[in-house]
Amino acid sequence: MRPPRDMDIIEIELTNACVHRCSNCTRFCGHHAKPFFMSFETFKRAVDSMQGFCGTLSLMGGEPTLHPEFERFARYLHEQLPEEKRKKNNPLIYPQRDFMRAIGVQNICNMQHFPTSTGGSKTCVDGAGTFSSMGVSYMKNYEVIQDTLKFEGLNDHSNAMYHQPILISRKEMGISDEAWREIRDNCWINMQWSASITPKGAFFCEIAGALDMLFDGPGGLPIEQGWWQRDIEEFGEQLQWCEICGMALQTYSRDANEERDDISPRLHSMLKEAGSKKIGTGHLNIIRITEGKIAPESRKTAVGYRRDFYSSSYSSRYTATSSAIFPKGFDIYHLAAGEHMGRVLYKALEKSMEGHYVVLCYGNRNFTEEDQQLWGQYVINPGTLHWAEDESGFVALLHKDALSLRQMGMDGVLACWNMQDLVSRWIPGKAVDFDNALSYELKGLTVEKGVRLIQYGAGNNGEVLLRELLTQSADVVAVVDSDVGKQGQDFCGFHIQSPAILHERNCDYDKVLIASTDYYDEIRADLLREGISEEKIYDNETLWS
Repeated sequence: MRPPRDMDIIEIELTNACVHRCSNCTRFCGHHAKPFFMSFETFKRAVDSMQGFCGTLSLMGGEPTLHPEFERFARYLHEQLPEEKRKKNNPLIYPQRDFMRAIGVQNICNMQHFPTSTGGSKTCVDGAGTFSSMGVSYMKNYEVIQDTLKFEGLNDHSNAMYHQPILISRKEMGISDEAWREIRDNCWINMQWSASITPKGAFFCEIAGALDMLFDGPGGLPIEQGWWQRDIEEFGEQLQWCEICGMALQTYSRDANEERDDISPRLHSMLKEAGSKKIGTGHLNIIRITEGKIAPESRKTAVGYRRDFYSSSYSSRYTATSSAIFPKGFDIYHLAAGEHMGRVLYKALEKSMEGHYVVLCYGNRNFTEEDQQLWGQYVINPGTLHWAEDESGFVALLHKDALSLRQMGMDGVLACWNMQDLVSRWIPGKAVDFDNALSYELKGLTVEKGVRLIQYGAGNNGEVLLRELLTQSADVVAVVDSDVGKQGQDFCGFHIQSPAILHERNCDYDKVLIASTDYYDEIRADLLREGISEEKIYDNETLWS
């Protein structure tokens, strides 16, 4: 089994409060009588305990942005990181039309390779991150997220995403102790997902931590410096939670949006004893198991077994037309000659509704219906002041939740007689040119000209990468993937081929570019074993800048 020190991500569980009740949720949202909210003192200990860890320290939930102190937590985490791990560039101060592309590029740009204790390597973001369902609370914290976090795993739950049953015990499935040890020790969650810190301690597995919270277990290891460096054997008592976790079992999957949990009879009894709020709601599917097999009627509306990696999916977890992160409206105020701008802004901010942006216009500068339709298609950072002023007048677009406004207070707002007063009080670097804000292009990809590439990987990261390559007019000659189920399918205009062509067409390409982060090290090792030289494997860290 993989110890926490070799994992890409360690989760700091801020809360299990959530606006969703997903099928087979890994945090069992909806079951608890009352959600927890981690204290700031516990959070400080969690952050401080991770000194020296190479990878992502992620703010997790539930929906982490529902924590009332999320902003304080994010800024503390950022400040405590070594300088080289902190987020330095923030291109998302500008509006983003293709938002998930921007997030995907940002995530991949920040990926680095690190050695593991077993002699292998891992590919991950070294710094702070979060996972969110992109609701109202996400937008309220959007400014601090973009200021401080280098990785975002986002899912607005508008599309089908599949979760496999968790609350199934291996003994009910008739699995012997001997067979179970091998299954457990090769659990894909342990190999691909994360360790976690909850208010009850540190856990080798995020689901173990969630089960401990659900069933009022004994807690985890003390949250102290170096806990994550321990060998897996030192988490021995926590392996009891594997006994009632179905993630290592290849059962089936269910659309998260069904809001229906699949549970075995024993776990149903345990939930009753724990006082689960889902008992009797019709949101539980109690499965029937006969001779180690789940009855077909228990699988109704379910699909086959599948494993979704939350760290490598962008566009499939998001629908732009239904997302809550776009502006809900624009409140437009036209100032008369000589009118005190600060007073107008003060009243506008008081009246501004959730999701609305305030627009101030003066002179011949206006914010037309066409402007509203155009800006409404962009995700706008609430912390940014978009402004322009010339001899014809001025225009400014801003949001009531901006940190700059909160820092200056209403007295500071009232002291702004004109646009220059407001700009001078705004946080440096967060006031941008209104007229050019929508034409800003997120830069991230640097491609060597004249290099013929074969892209290895046709997953979610692969789609982000290939679209970027094509945008930059890179010479991509083929896309390959070892998944035979993908081979022959169309992928952004390419027919996915077998990696065997790497040997058949050696003269037709210069380098192989590995598009997967989850399987980067495995693919690289396979290529080297098959005789592909180091020189022909693209160093991904030089690709993104």
